Amino acid sequence: MDYGVKFLFFTLFSLGLSSSIQTMKRFVEKVTDSDQKTLVFKNITIKQEGEMLGVYRTPKDKSQAKELQKIEELPCSVDFLTKLVMVMSIQALLPWDVRHLIAQLVQVNTLDFSFEPFKQLRGNSSTAPSVYSPQGDFILTGSETNTVCLWETFTGKQIREFTGHTDSLQSLAFNCNGTMILSVSDDATLCFEARTGRKLLALVTEGKPPILAAAFSPTTDTILAGNYNGSIDVWSISEGEKILSRPESSKSSMSTTVGPDCTFVEYSPDGTLILARPSSGFVFVWDLKSENLLWKFKGDAGIIPVVFSPTSETVLTGSPDGTVSVRKSLTGEQVMALLSHEGEDIYMRASSIHQVLYSPDGKTILARSVGGAVYMWDTMTGTDLRVLKVEGNDDVFSVACSPDNSLVFTGSLRGRVCVWNLKTGKLMRELKKYESAIRSITCSPDGKTLLIQTEEKIELLAINLLRMLLT
Repeated sequence: MDYGVKFLFFTLFSLGLSSSIQTMKRFVEKVTDSDQKTLVFKNITIKQEGEMLGVYRTPKDKSQAKELQKIEELPCSVDFLTKLVMVMSIQALLPWDVRHLIAQLVQVNTLDFSFEPFKQLRGNSSTAPSVYSPQGDFILTGSETNTVCLWETFTGKQIREFTGHTDSLQSLAFNCNGTMILSVSDDATLCFEARTGRKLLALVTEGKPPILAAAFSPTTDTILAGNYNGSIDVWSISEGEKILSRPESSKSSMSTTVGPDCTFVEYSPDGTLILARPSSGFVFVWDLKSENLLWKFKGDAGIIPVVFSPTSETVLTGSPDGTVSVRKSLTGEQVMALLSHEGEDIYMRASSIHQVLYSPDGKTILARSVGGAVYMWDTMTGTDLRVLKVEGNDDVFSVACSPDNSLVFTGSLRGRVCVWNLKTGKLMRELKKYESAIRSITCSPDGKTLLIQTEEKIELLAINLLRMLLT
């Protein structure tokens, strides 16, 4: 086919597509204005339910054909319906390879991702990263007025506000079943009942070295706290008092202080180990039952990123020299040393690792460097898999994975949010460009939404809609 024929084909196709879009717009407006509340596209049914749209799938099993399965809730408006109808119609009428190409063209030229799937949560963003509840149905955010807000994920509505802090918030957390929340501030660490807002525990630091980090136990009603003077405490929520303390005067094998500014503490996912990281570059790991210090590791000077594996079997650490180490949780023995570089050229090496994480299934290791790249390795073999690099030497500030291990999300210094294919490393799309740096980016535990926090705002993106447009 010569260029003239190709040009004529695409011109006619574009005119036809434009005409179809206008027809679909009139159809949607007619449906919206009428009493009809349901749209059906092959095995997908969309029902208007108040201010939201319920998306249902008809089961393939004929015996259950009348039982629709709800798969999504989406905002309701004529504009949004038009775009949804357009994409679904393209998918229904054409072969997969053709509709994939068209969907890519449509999303680039028609959908600017500034419509309802982006929900902005009211209030200003704080320095404390926002977090999801374990089920993904609620979100916890901090504000510049030192209050903590609880939001419903799918409606973007504020459910409750928690007060009591007079100084800036440092971190927020839900417990393992989402019934309690924890807020760490320079003035106090507070624990609330999420449903009622009742204050359960207040670790006030007035006149004492402040608590710099805290974490819920995944198995018990305890809180692990790291203090400014380097001591580590375990508090019982129900009893409202310390049950383990590690000051220098203690006779316990855990009595050694970890050093000044204990800025990070964490329980292992199985709740048997605790980890502390001060600003001195050390990492300490204790057995919680025996209170024995299992091992400590001295990294390079400065704060290094550290995290347990999903199975609690290993600990992942990053280093200022661009090295990522995998160590056994019980002994500290180094299993692997992974180098973050894109080639043999010394100028291609990362200068420092600022974030380390495992994919949810534990099969992939990811590390974010100060140079703007995200490096990926196979957990079992240590094999280099791929490097995710944002164009324009834009530093990546935050990395997150989808719970089904298919996507990687990155947020950058220049406010760019990108989605990557975890298996191939291919950049699927730059989702949105913000005016300020991305402080944190988090995927919900149910994989339905993405939480984006900048220096100015907090927004939500519906991931399932995005995947509909990308595939």
